Amino acid sequence: MELIRGLHNLKSRHRGCVATLGNFDGVHLGHQAVIGQLAEKAAVLHLPTLVILFEPQPQEYFQPQSAPARLNRLREKLKALQRYSVDRVLCLRFDARLAAMPAEEFIQRVLIDGLGVRYVVAGDDVRFGKDRGGDCAMLQAAGHAHGFQVVPMPTFAPIIVVLCRLIQGLALGGEVGPSCACLIESAPPHQRGLFASWQLASQGVATLVAGAFGTNRHRTNLHRQVAQGIRFRARQLSTL
Repeated sequence: MELIRGLHNLKSRHRGCVATLGNFDGVHLGHQAVIGQLAEKAAVLHLPTLVILFEPQPQEYFQPQSAPARLNRLREKLKALQRYSVDRVLCLRFDARLAAMPAEEFIQRVLIDGLGVRYVVAGDDVRFGKDRGGDCAMLQAAGHAHGFQVVPMPTFAPIIVVLCRLIQGLALGGEVGPSCACLIESAPPHQRGLFASWQLASQGVATLVAGAFGTNRHRTNLHRQVAQGIRFRARQLSTL
């Protein structure tokens, strides 16, 4: 997998790809679905897959004191993307200049001029550009005008994210209730009851396992074991 740091490092050979953009924190089942969609189209078009990341993550830039703890550091995130056979990652530094870039300019400079995208997979809740002015509809309009296809992906129920935030918060000795509540509030209305019940269950689990967070080794082992259980339960829930 090739890591491209910044727009200034894009070369002519990087033009022509299928792409997506986002934080990809945790590379959970929803992210994996996006990558799978990219890979299928890449095989048809004989083009590389590319993921656009932002570092730091936008919420960390705008709200450094209240941003949720990460599930993955950048290095871990890149390893996870490599495991899922992503060909390239474009990592953009999220600073004042990028934060002030209008969404239309982002599309032109990054997607069209920089990458020459042919196909884009975007979450139906994606936001980008100054004041979060860009969305999936804007991407689709730009694709129609410039000859690339944009496919929206429905929002993935972040059950795994809720529980992983809980685990991560416990590991860091912090408060996790606000993070879980924020995730529940941002969920589609028909899913909030499910998330709330998972939060209550998680609190019970946390009470039992909190004593295990004594060392990095304990935290890593517990995170792995619980994540495996969460993935199994999420697959069960997806069939309901």
